[in-house]
Amino acid sequence: MPLVIEPYRSSPPDRYCRLFRRNLREVGDGTIETLGHLAFSMMMDESPLPKACWHPQPPVAGYTYFGQFIDHDLTEDDTAIRDAGEREPWETVNYRGPWLNLSGIYDPAHDRGRWKSLYQDDGVRFRLGEPRRSTNGEEFDLPLDDEGLPVLIDDRNNENIIIRQIHVIFLKLHNIAIEEVRADYPFMPDRELFANAQDRVCWQYQYLVRHDFLAKVCKPSVFDELVTRNGTPTVDWRKGFSIPVEVAQAAFRFGHSMVRPSYTLSVSSGAVPLDKLLRSGRPGPLRPADEVHWPSFLTTGEFAMRIDTGIASPLFGLESKDIHSYVDTPSPHLPHALPVRTLVRGAKSRLPTGQDVASKFGLTPIQAGPQKCNGVSYDPGKYLRDLGLGEAIPLWYYILLEAEIDDDGHGAYLGELGSRLLIETINGALREDPASYLSRFGPGWRPLPWKRTGRVVTTLAELAKLVGLF
Repeated sequence: MPLVIEPYRSSPPDRYCRLFRRNLREVGDGTIETLGHLAFSMMMDESPLPKACWHPQPPVAGYTYFGQFIDHDLTEDDTAIRDAGEREPWETVNYRGPWLNLSGIYDPAHDRGRWKSLYQDDGVRFRLGEPRRSTNGEEFDLPLDDEGLPVLIDDRNNENIIIRQIHVIFLKLHNIAIEEVRADYPFMPDRELFANAQDRVCWQYQYLVRHDFLAKVCKPSVFDELVTRNGTPTVDWRKGFSIPVEVAQAAFRFGHSMVRPSYTLSVSSGAVPLDKLLRSGRPGPLRPADEVHWPSFLTTGEFAMRIDTGIASPLFGLESKDIHSYVDTPSPHLPHALPVRTLVRGAKSRLPTGQDVASKFGLTPIQAGPQKCNGVSYDPGKYLRDLGLGEAIPLWYYILLEAEIDDDGHGAYLGELGSRLLIETINGALREDPASYLSRFGPGWRPLPWKRTGRVVTTLAELAKLVGLF
């Protein structure tokens, strides 16, 4: 019989669930200190893999931040790290999820005036702000209020310069959808016009998440089984879908390892350190030098870091203002090292170990021992063993290590467990949402061609071309 996993504790869609029983191991000061040591062993600005194993290439850099954008769409938990684990997942509000419905862009009550400043005078098109792109003169930024502050529903999408511009791509896509629906139905009432355009944009986005993003970051064999061939899911969501805490606090945080210590946004910008990309709380428009050269970020040129146990050093020194939009407590927000925060939050939330989750999925757990990669020996499990964690690897670290030692990918994409957790969750979100394309039209559906280009959009690069960024 095929393996079936029922969530250990289901919950309503606006809460979180547990896929598996909570870890019963106590989390005292000694555990937190140990996890801090493990976190700082990860601080490095290039892959820990031997260079002989740096192939195939990881995805281009744009997918790092598209992943962050998707994560923001599915989950928002403002629990401070000091309070992590005080409430069970089903007692914790998910302010965003769990549907792929661009909740950080669309005001659920847009016609009631709460977010009137998002829209142009017609009430159906989004406002856009400067700067103007030199190539075509089109506006391409978030709109600003009277104080020069960006206007958007989810402030996390202004966390950095790159995700800010991904947000704007979907604002522009909505405006194109309004134009195209209006051309076909010139007398359609505004409310219906807006709803039709919103559906088209959300379905296009969902298709890109399922068929482009997952294809780039997941193990090809798992993607082929669960997406291309629409295989039978392992997780049974019939008692209700909500985002698993194992995904929100571990699996979906694989993108931290893909972050580069610096980015060449464009030829004119040069290498920009990561801390210079952070925008949280800063007023004013993007500078022309901040504009991303999207052909490099979505086709060739600027690649993501590998998915492995190395984390770029700037993520160990986040400022309180850059953490503040994620938690509902006064600053300062300690610790400032993102990997420490992730490991400690997971432990306090009693996430199961990576070995436990792998076993539940019927997989043979990876071994935290010496490895050989293309004939080169190295020992990625040394810190785990030295810290007494070799038999109880934290789930987030396990997912990164699994990708790193995968003989086919070498960190170019997630390993078996990470891929299954991610795809099962995305598929669940789409299958259980009655408004999604997967629920309404089935897995064989493809987006309609856009009149502006006459083409179907199946990749992020094609989307960027559609909105005028190529």
